[in-house]
Amino acid sequence: FPGSHGIYFTGNNSLIQGNFLYGCPFYGIHLTSELGGLHHNVIENNRVYGCGQAGIVNQGHTTITRNNLLENNAIGIQCNGTGNQKVYNNTIFDWEHRTFSGGESYGIFDGTGGCDIRNNLILQQRNVSGGFRYIFFTGSPTRMNNICDGGSQCNSNVADYTTVVQSGVLSTGTTPTASDLRLKSASAALNAGTSLTSDVPLDRLGVTRPQGAAFDVGAFEFTSDPDVSPPVVSVTAPTIGATVSGTVTVTGTLNNLFSLSTLFISKEFYKG
Repeated sequence: FPGSHGIYFTGNNSLIQGNFLYGCPFYGIHLTSELGGLHHNVIENNRVYGCGQAGIVNQGHTTITRNNLLENNAIGIQCNGTGNQKVYNNTIFDWEHRTFSGGESYGIFDGTGGCDIRNNLILQQRNVSGGFRYIFFTGSPTRMNNICDGGSQCNSNVADYTTVVQSGVLSTGTTPTASDLRLKSASAALNAGTSLTSDVPLDRLGVTRPQGAAFDVGAFEFTSDPDVSPPVVSVTAPTIGATVSGTVTVTGTLNNLFSLSTLFISKEFYKG
């Protein structure tokens, strides 16, 4: 619906967790103080893709936004609250240019200077004609251990008009189900974060932080390079040509980034 949000919320002491929001015309998640108090809320482990303006907008105070994936939104995360907003360990990728806020687009937008911005991974793959800023702010908010593909501009209030894809992130696609933003073993984001043990004890997959010498930057804590090779099942008996009957059980583990669409066994296949 034109002008609508995915989640429009006001309230206190609440958890907004584990949602996948796609193609919202306005904001993906909007915490608004229009209807009353808005404090002590947690926004975590959400994925917001392709919303017309901002992925997450927070107008409250004393909140934490952590372990979220923001992809292809005009603004990744926007803080317009009254202070003490923690924006920790989010991954913001490939935000779209739209005619918004003076023609620029933003990874993180701090309109009041009340954000504490740490350990965020902000990557821009495309050239945008109107320009973009990795982090835009007023005042002097805290900005620590954020990594961008714009180098030192990540923690500055400078517009950037060029892009370099961050090689430390796995290859990404252009649809909500194609992108994989977990870290590689050679990523510059590994062990590059500041310690936030009390505020971000786990990553978005439930992995304890840190796994290495220090926190990783972004929504994922690195454990090992993902195994993308297809599984192989070998049958050693009975002999070829023998007639048998029975049951073959294939087991495996899938994480929440992928889904099983087709399982092939010999000449037969089963949709699942």
